Amino acid sequence: MEPQTLFLKIIVIGDSGVGKTSLIQQYCHGFYKPHTSATVGCDFTTKVLTKFQHKTVRIQLWDIAGIYLI
Repeated sequence: MEPQTLFLKIIVIGDSGVGKTSLIQQYCHGFYKPHTSATVGCDFTTKVLTKFQHKTVRIQLWDIAGIYLI
């Protein structure tokens, strides 16, 4: 039986300064950085999960720059 790979792309959107980057860093890398600079444009991180029987899940999380509303 060949291992199956599932590939998911998730875009994280929201207002500027709500913690999108911190949420992604905590989930993918396991650390929290209290002061991060604003994302310019977009950034992405990939996390690989091996779950279930012979299935690998690759999650690509896109961090999109927030909109700052006055």
